[in-house]
Amino acid sequence: MGKYVGVDALKTAEGTVEVTQEGEEREEPSQTRPKKINPTDWDAELLVPPHNAQNVREVERLHSQHPAHESSLMIAENRLLCELIPLRAFGDIRYKMPAKVLRSIARLCGLPPSYPVTPRFYISPPYLFATPQVVCHRLNPTRDRFVILASDGLWDMLTPKQAVSVVAQHYLDYHGNPSLAGPRDTAASRLIRTALGGREMDPARIAMHLSVPANVARFYRDDITVQVIYPTP
Repeated sequence: MGKYVGVDALKTAEGTVEVTQEGEEREEPSQTRPKKINPTDWDAELLVPPHNAQNVREVERLHSQHPAHESSLMIAENRLLCELIPLRAFGDIRYKMPAKVLRSIARLCGLPPSYPVTPRFYISPPYLFATPQVVCHRLNPTRDRFVILASDGLWDMLTPKQAVSVVAQHYLDYHGNPSLAGPRDTAASRLIRTALGGREMDPARIAMHLSVPANVARFYRDDITVQVIYPTP
């Protein structure tokens, strides 16, 4: 019953970028003034806010789908049912299926009777949905340069401004043609190296993060998935 949070699709057509998102992954389209060459001068624009407890509309949506007496129980410590941060996600059937079905699955999997099949206050599922939020952003050919799609593991380490600066520097390093970059220095890999190794992409720090045993790695970093898209108007 692991967690999977994903971006469904990104399409470009007639100067429009359509972004489909769910969970906590975020898209940051970079904007810049064409004559500026300093990557710190580039701006980040958030396309879709994270679907979590800080998103007022998401919380209101959740409350509207359940009885009023559950309102004080669904979000606790900024988590869904005091457990899950995203309010939209793939998988995580533990927050979607009826308790009876979950207990049957637990028996089929050989889980002990004491296993906590459902969260506390599991009254009227489903609480978690995989329905994506779709926004439409019209490209500005003089400003929009790229879109960063990344899971929350990246945003735990970098601010949107820092992430855009990293990709902007990569963009300038290859004279505005990122396709010239080899597979060992893509914009996405540079973002990950910066997140793990700091501004200098320190190899020792990166190695430390990657060598942490899987059973404790979550205490040091979350999973990081990154894509950088260069839309063509």
